[in-house]
Amino acid sequence: MSADAEPEPHPPSHLRAPVGRLSIGEVVALLRPEFSDLTDSKIRFLEDRKLISPARTSGGYRSFGPHDIEVLRWILSRQRDQYLPLSIIGERIDRGEHLADIWGIGVADGGPPFGQAGGACPSQASDRDGPEGAAPEAAAGEAIVDDDAAGEAAGSPGPESPVAAQPPWAAPDDGHTYSAAELSAESGLSLTEVAELTEYGLLVPLTDVDTPPAGSDPQAPLALEPPEPRYSSGALLIARISREFATYGLQARHLRVVRNAAARDAAMFEQGIQPVIHAAGPTAADDARRSLGRLVALCERLRAQVMGETLRRYWD
Repeated sequence: MSADAEPEPHPPSHLRAPVGRLSIGEVVALLRPEFSDLTDSKIRFLEDRKLISPARTSGGYRSFGPHDIEVLRWILSRQRDQYLPLSIIGERIDRGEHLADIWGIGVADGGPPFGQAGGACPSQASDRDGPEGAAPEAAAGEAIVDDDAAGEAAGSPGPESPVAAQPPWAAPDDGHTYSAAELSAESGLSLTEVAELTEYGLLVPLTDVDTPPAGSDPQAPLALEPPEPRYSSGALLIARISREFATYGLQARHLRVVRNAAARDAAMFEQGIQPVIHAAGPTAADDARRSLGRLVALCERLRAQVMGETLRRYWD
């Protein structure tokens, strides 16, 4: 598409995206102080290359949420600061590096290609010879073992000492909570998609697990309506990852298999650490957490290996 193409008109006011979402023209105005050559046409070109996938309003106009804007900023920064071609940027998006950089959603670096011994996922099969330099190659399980060895060298924590930092598989919790509308605005999902993810169990409102049942506090006022569901920061990460899946047409009804598999794995791991939990000694709880970390790492490597063998025909 020509760089001097006419800019996309703003939609009529009754078709505008809800507050918190921007039209393509508003995105250009927002980011142009950082990227002086940004135009409507360039954003449309990046969409044509499948690097971004903004939602659409009911009138068919592009609608950008915070996630879409951060992904766009990530792409433009790598073009400007690292001189990366779009093909390389696309590979890094396929590896999930933008999620790790923008939102802190962990993506393992390095390692053999997907489907080979010790492989992780297909997105990690590409090389790392860009300007950022190569990342050290270490499997998730090996990293956990190394951390344990370092901890043992420093001595085990005492009975009153907190356990070391949260393991990478633990659900993040920075104390912030989000309504469904806020989750939608922050992740780029529609309210309907948030509701579907909740229905299929990928998003679990805090009110479902953390709120005491009605009548448990005799001093509490009688609630005429159920409280609005709130979601944790961990749910926000799930929503953002789900938004990425949605760009491939994979919705909540598809992702429920991931949720069901994760629930089965968690139940299996809980069974596996029961002997550790019931062991006597002040370090039993810490030992159980370390065992869970190793089990999760092993599960991820095994899942990737099996998936690699299943999908090998696509890259052999």
